[in-house]
Amino acid sequence: CWLGDSRGYWLGAATGPAARLLTRDDSLAEEKVAAGELALADVGASSYAHVPTGWVGHGADPFEPHVTTFEPPGPGALLLCSDGLWNYQPNARGLAEMALPAALTDPLAAARTLVSFALEAGGSDNITAVVMPCPPARAARHSHFPAGQPAAVRPPAPVHIPQCTAAASHGIRHIPGGSYR
Repeated sequence: CWLGDSRGYWLGAATGPAARLLTRDDSLAEEKVAAGELALADVGASSYAHVPTGWVGHGADPFEPHVTTFEPPGPGALLLCSDGLWNYQPNARGLAEMALPAALTDPLAAARTLVSFALEAGGSDNITAVVMPCPPARAARHSHFPAGQPAAVRPPAPVHIPQCTAAASHGIRHIPGGSYR
C-alpha cells in the first residue's frame, strides 16, 4: 500500500532476479509520462518532478492509496524509501549495488549506507530508508499479546514475526523564516 512519492524497490541478490522499482509516484511528472507528454528520461530535470498529486496529511484531497501484492522471487531485500534518497539514485540497480550484500544480513547497516549516500550527495530533503531482507536474516518468536488477555483479542497460537525490518532516517528541520537544517 502506498501513496505519494516514497518508493518501494526490490533489490534482488546476485542469485535472484534483478532489482526493480515496485511502485509509481503520485506526481504530476508521473501523470505526464503516462500521458506521453514527458519522456521518462526527462523527469528528473522537469519542473513537474516533485509536484505531488496524492499524499497523506493536511490539505490532501480524498485519495485512495495504491495496493498491490509482491511475492519475493528469490533472495534479496525490499527497500522502502523517501524521495530524499531516490532523488540522488532513482535506479533500482544502483540502490542494490549500494545496499547488497549487507541488506541480506545486516539491514540496519544497509539502511545507514543508503542514508549516508544521500547525505553526501546533498541531503536537501528528509531521507528515510527501510530495508527488509527476504528471506529474513533471522527469525524470532514474538507475541504482542500478554498471556492474561482474553482469547478473543489474543491470537490462537504464538505469532511468528520475522525480524527483518531495519530503518535509518535523517530529518531536515524547518527553521521559522524559511531556512532548513
